[in-house]
Amino acid sequence: MNYRKLGLISLLILVSLTIHCRQEEGPTELHFTLTFKDAQQLRPGQFFLYKGVRIGQATSVTLDGSGVVKVSMTVDETHREQVYREATFTIEKLSLLNPSGEHQIVMTDGGDTHTPIEEGAVIAGSEGWLSDAAEKAGQLVNTATDLASDAAKKLGDKAKKP
Repeated sequence: MNYRKLGLISLLILVSLTIHCRQEEGPTELHFTLTFKDAQQLRPGQFFLYKGVRIGQATSVTLDGSGVVKVSMTVDETHREQVYREATFTIEKLSLLNPSGEHQIVMTDGGDTHTPIEEGAVIAGSEGWLSDAAEKAGQLVNTATDLASDAAKKLGDKAKKP
């Protein structure tokens, strides 16, 4: 009979310790998704870098039904506080700094605001400085075209008045 009580007490202590340890574990890995127009041959397992330090990895690379590339990311628990929404996320290829030829996701600072990324968030990645510059140039051309059209219309209206 005493052995049963001792076994029951031991079991209760073990359960209590297990619950207590799990409550004090602290932060765990962060999981979120980046979206891109092109995966640039990125594969699962390739590194996620910040300031040259590996802070996580791509866990899956998929193409959804609308043609958007979705890259599932995992950030190591020790670095999860360093990843924020305002940062720029790009896929980088072979360079002098990366002679292995492996692609990687690189995070660069994006200003003074640092909004933490929530678990499961979906964030648009950057297609790189050249693609971003081309997109902005296209927007500027459209704006200039609209302004020129408006100016021509106003000049035409003034020319018709006596």
